[in-house]
Amino acid sequence: MLTLSWQQFRRNWTTWCLALGLFILAGWLIAFCLTGIVDLQQALPQLLAAHHDPTPLFMMPLVFGGITLVLVLKGLIQIILTKFQNEYRLWAVLGATPNQLAQLLATQIALLSSIGALIGWLLATFSVPFCYLQLQQIIGSNWLPSVPFPPSLIVGGLTLGLLIGLGWLGGYWQARRILQHQAIRPNKWWPILRQLLAVLILLNLGWQLYRLPPQPVDVAGSSLIQVFFNLVLIQALLGTTALKLGLTLLY
Repeated sequence: MLTLSWQQFRRNWTTWCLALGLFILAGWLIAFCLTGIVDLQQALPQLLAAHHDPTPLFMMPLVFGGITLVLVLKGLIQIILTKFQNEYRLWAVLGATPNQLAQLLATQIALLSSIGALIGWLLATFSVPFCYLQLQQIIGSNWLPSVPFPPSLIVGGLTLGLLIGLGWLGGYWQARRILQHQAIRPNKWWPILRQLLAVLILLNLGWQLYRLPPQPVDVAGSSLIQVFFNLVLIQALLGTTALKLGLTLLY
């Protein structure tokens, strides 16, 4: 199955790579959150003694980002099945079951996830100190103390494992559902509603960023969590739209 998936992935790599940005973003988000969780462990005893625990600030985006990725995979798989429907129909005629086709798609998504995870981890390695400094200026050093952020192979391995696991499991689950119910045709009203929701969330995100205090203050991080939550919602709503636009321009 892995060899067959690799051959099909290599043959259709231009189409798959249009979705690479989604997995790079997911890899960066996972690596950023894991870096914060791992590197703050050395300062955690002092933070807990002061009744400050910044771990939820990094756990919430990690959880929401994982859920968002699984949701976005449904739209990605629908696009792939629609684009290569003749090829997959031929597989079905030759005797492939929905379960086997779902494994084929999930393995290709896992391959793409591994590439996105590595690139996202490398980007996070260089961008985490700057991003952490910006968060520290917003939230305050009582919640986010100054700590070093050396490159971590542990974070890289965890990022790679989590994203590959989410990609394969989410891809298999969504592909199996679509193939079993033949739900390749999307609802015609959903794209319009999705764009309206994205605009509203983007306006809300801008308003929340505007309301954030310009000077360091001691806050519980609720505003930051809301900003992260809106970011992953925008990722979910606009991810498939960007992929469709790329396919239109390419083909």
